[in-house]
Amino acid sequence: MSLLSAEDLASADLARYDTIVIGVRAYEFRPDLVANQQRLMDYVRKGGTLIVQHHTLASRASPSPLSSEISRSRVWTRLRR
Repeated sequence: MSLLSAEDLASADLARYDTIVIGVRAYEFRPDLVANQQRLMDYVRKGGTLIVQHHTLASRASPSPLSSEISRSRVWTRLRR
């Protein structure tokens, strides 16, 4: 596991990561995420997995258009073997 700095996000080879996880409300506190949104979307289009926790319509962190039906309800997923 690695914590990506603003510099990493701007210039590192993101393809070396299988998955990038963006924490709860990170877009509010990390302006570099907003500035590098296109790099993150390119990473997804090239096969990378991007997980954004506590996603709202305001963050605009989606590789595809969001529906206005998204609510503030929590979604829980249970993975089984």
